[in-house]
Amino acid sequence: AGLDAGHAYNTFPLMGGRVVPAEYWDPEFVTVLENTFENTAAVQFHHRVLAVTTLTAVTGAWLALRGAALPRAAKNCMNGMLAVTYTQVALGITTLLTYVPVSLGSAHQAGALTLMSITLAALHTLRGAGAAAGGRVAAAAATGRGMHTSGVSAKAAAAAI
Repeated sequence: AGLDAGHAYNTFPLMGGRVVPAEYWDPEFVTVLENTFENTAAVQFHHRVLAVTTLTAVTGAWLALRGAALPRAAKNCMNGMLAVTYTQVALGITTLLTYVPVSLGSAHQAGALTLMSITLAALHTLRGAGAAAGGRVAAAAATGRGMHTSGVSAKAAAAAI
């Protein structure tokens, strides 16, 4: 927000007609750290990469866990995390394409906090899933019985996130 990076490239997915913007490496910045955190093109590119990576990881975790024998709270958190992630990416793209109005920029910031919070809740619910089930979830995964189609244990579920 301090660099006003959202005002530099108001197109998606390309930045200035390219995947990686031409200004990604600016010789004006002496060090790699300086270029990474002070160069508007680099900051916005990294933000986009983080968004796509997060969307991919959350979708993959949700797909891997959708048939797992998990507590209802864990399933609800995973479903919520998927919904919040897609909403956050859509909100970020909309914010960018509309030249960052304050209302959308603020909503995008709140969305980041919401996504972090629901991710922590999901990790918390998955952490105790094996113990809460008396070890049955892990035992079922080890034997390949008693699970739905994915065969994912609670421990593997937590690791997937």
